[in-house]
Amino acid sequence: MVSVLHRPRLQRSLLADIAKVCIADPACEGLFQPIFFFKGLQALTTHRVAHALWLEGDPAHRAAALFLQSRVAELYSVDIHPAATLGDGIMLDHASGVVIGATCILGDNITMLHSVTLGATGKPMPAGQKRHPTVGTGCTLGAGCIVLGDVTIGDNGTVGAAAVVTQSIPSGGTVIGVNNLLKRKDQTVGAEAMPQAEAAAVVRPKAAATAPPTRTGGPLNRKMSITEAFEFRLASLETATLADDHADEHTWFYDRSKVEVVDVYNMFGV
Repeated sequence: MVSVLHRPRLQRSLLADIAKVCIADPACEGLFQPIFFFKGLQALTTHRVAHALWLEGDPAHRAAALFLQSRVAELYSVDIHPAATLGDGIMLDHASGVVIGATCILGDNITMLHSVTLGATGKPMPAGQKRHPTVGTGCTLGAGCIVLGDVTIGDNGTVGAAAVVTQSIPSGGTVIGVNNLLKRKDQTVGAEAMPQAEAAAVVRPKAAATAPPTRTGGPLNRKMSITEAFEFRLASLETATLADDHADEHTWFYDRSKVEVVDVYNMFGV
């Protein structure tokens, strides 16, 4: 296990996971807090080791991988099959009850809350056939949601809390309830097909939105890199005082919503 942890690819994934937690979780108060106390990060790190062992292919390594999976499920109530492929910069928030099946594929920069199930439908299928979901980059999976079968959650998709998904979701889509895909704001809706009050709302021009505060004082016209956001977060933790705690949190709320994992590797020089 120690030798696996020394592999550069696994180290890059681990650093991206840590940075993701520090940026996306307002409960995180420092760099080392998630490493020592957040079971989601610990379970995810153990899975990455188990996955590397699983890919070795021989019975001994795969037995070791399954042992790590079993132990993590026992300790943390997080069950991730070692064959599942996970991208970089993933946060398992609270983590309890998370289940990820063997043929799952997860992209980068994903936020997953507790009690999420990425499973199969239970129908008989040939061995080795893909039967679990694929989750794109930048997705958010709400608490208690269930995604079943070989379906795809498109990039930047959102699955609401307690939702059930058995159909693919387009990029940027949001699902609540049972396969209930919400209409996107940029979709064109015919005013003639709507009640009078709703039709008036469609054609009425919107007032100009006020630009949210940012760390630079100007409007956010691009997504922050994870390097910028991570450095800003650490700086705010070091310099924050009781008098300006609320102002810092207000600014960080907007910055955090614009973060994407792009170049954490360069930040740490690995």
